[in-house]
Amino acid sequence: MQIDGLETLTHLTASSLSVSVIFDPASFYGHSEFEFSISKMFGGFPRSFFDSYHEIIPRSSKFKLRERLYQLFHYINHWNHFGGGYQDSSMSTLKGLIKIFQHRFCSKYIRKVPE
Repeated sequence: MQIDGLETLTHLTASSLSVSVIFDPASFYGHSEFEFSISKMFGGFPRSFFDSYHEIIPRSSKFKLRERLYQLFHYINHWNHFGGGYQDSSMSTLKGLIKIFQHRFCSKYIRKVPE
């Protein structure tokens, strides 16, 4: 049975107990900022949301860099699932990240990316 994209496994037996379980095949364990990257791709949240969030979890100096890296994942994933409409965003984000990494970390080891 499908419920909003989740697969429902009913009557999973564990230690002879019969229980209902919802299993999300796309579950993810990762950085708390990961979800922000996709939200900004589709309009995002108001600034007050992020201000409140960062009152609880202080903003890291690498927040913006990680956000772009996480966006790359989502753009490539959308390109894979939904087609070429996400190709330009994927490539643009990738080239931007390469420039950042080139400059910051290993400029003598990575060749220049054409514009």
